[in-house]
Amino acid sequence: MDVIFNLSRTSYLLICAVALLLLSYLYQVPKNPPGFYIDESSISYNAYTIATTGQDEYGESWPLYFRAFGEYKNPVYIYLLAVLFRIFGPSIMVARLLSASLGILAIGLLLLLAFRLSRRLNVACLVALSACLTPWLFENSRLVFEVALYPILIVIFLLYVHRLSENERWGILDSVLLTVILALLTYSSSIGRLFAPLLALGLLFFVSRKRLPALLTIIGVYAISVLPALIYNSQHGGALMFRFWLLSYITPQTPLLEIARNFISHYFANINPWTIAVTGENNVRDHVGSVGSILLPTLLLSIAGIVYVLRYLRSNRWWQFMLYALVVAPIPASLTTTQFPQIRLIALPVLLHVFIVPGAIWLIDSRQKWQQMAMAIIVMSLIGLGTFYRLQFRKAGPERWYIFDEQFPREVLPTALSQNRLPIYFHDPPGKSGYVQLYWYGLLRGITADKFIRLTGEEKPPDGAVVISTAEQCSNCRLLLKSINYIVYNSGQNEDTK
Repeated sequence: MDVIFNLSRTSYLLICAVALLLLSYLYQVPKNPPGFYIDESSISYNAYTIATTGQDEYGESWPLYFRAFGEYKNPVYIYLLAVLFRIFGPSIMVARLLSASLGILAIGLLLLLAFRLSRRLNVACLVALSACLTPWLFENSRLVFEVALYPILIVIFLLYVHRLSENERWGILDSVLLTVILALLTYSSSIGRLFAPLLALGLLFFVSRKRLPALLTIIGVYAISVLPALIYNSQHGGALMFRFWLLSYITPQTPLLEIARNFISHYFANINPWTIAVTGENNVRDHVGSVGSILLPTLLLSIAGIVYVLRYLRSNRWWQFMLYALVVAPIPASLTTTQFPQIRLIALPVLLHVFIVPGAIWLIDSRQKWQQMAMAIIVMSLIGLGTFYRLQFRKAGPERWYIFDEQFPREVLPTALSQNRLPIYFHDPPGKSGYVQLYWYGLLRGITADKFIRLTGEEKPPDGAVVISTAEQCSNCRLLLKSINYIVYNSGQNEDTK
């Protein structure tokens, strides 16, 4: 056991393992998953239009939010991607590398936070090793979604709050920087509209006579920073809340008692250890493999840390704040009907990894042989399960091609272009949007958007036009291709296709 936890040997091995695993985040980018999910295409296409014209796909200049598929996407990730597209040009590789790089940086900063908390390199590397192997964090870094930015923002926020927690007085600059981070958390993901205010409220755990002016300043300035979102939502008919109302069990007709029962039910479902560590989310877009969203050894270490904090550190303000953050993190997701949505619970894996620190110290420092043995078993099983999951992801990734419209650039768009008739029309019935794939993949082929026409409402294409549609069938047409999610046809050919 002395060899396993010898500082120099263990730290050296852990550093090497973490470095290799961080590099593995770049492996198979952008091929796994194959294709490009429709939301990835929407985010990337709008990032391109912003980079080149300063407008979104609808011609709105420098929008605060981006309209797409009946919802509004958050701006921070899109503007960040626009900067990269401005420098390197648009591509799936650049977009997916951004998400992967954000995942790598988040783990690097998590290692730094763990080291500041423990002052032990082996503990910090163990936290980073666990984070690298965590399916939840890895999968979050594989897609071009706004939520890919969220883990790193949470870690930056925690790093800054921890540093400030050690100071008796918080200055003006501290207040401004912390408010900026809170604003980024608010505008980077839909869950941030509730989670960030809850984090801001949690800063009251650090209240003292000397800190009170700074805390009031932070809360006041932060409240001002969210006014643009409130105004935008009001001016656009409550658009920012439209998707929430579609997913939520909360309605004006629902009794408060029933709402409370639903919330409690969904909250406990979202923190169910069996779901977290064994089954994971039941959505193959966001989670694959036969292990949980968080590996069981990671969850056990986190639980050990929580128990240690409750028993020995409950008077420490920093750990009081961390317990509060852990409790409120599932609230946004628990207001919707979706069972264990990884994207809306993305703060959980970050916060649980912070609690590994006291758990690991407790087990490592113990003179009890059973605790030392438990720590050894946890580390070995963590590496074993993590490796097993990665192998499963490598195998299962290509099998998800149908979810990510991989056939669109391979067969749908080539079939339409082979007719040598421009413009190409796109028809997507209500609730089955797909037009942005034509814009995005056309862009990658060097075809400008004016060569594509999106049909709206009851509009009909002219006879002989080439049409791509997400409808399952067409009438008065000649079918050219039927693929998963799409058909390609010539209109007005007097040939009914069922």
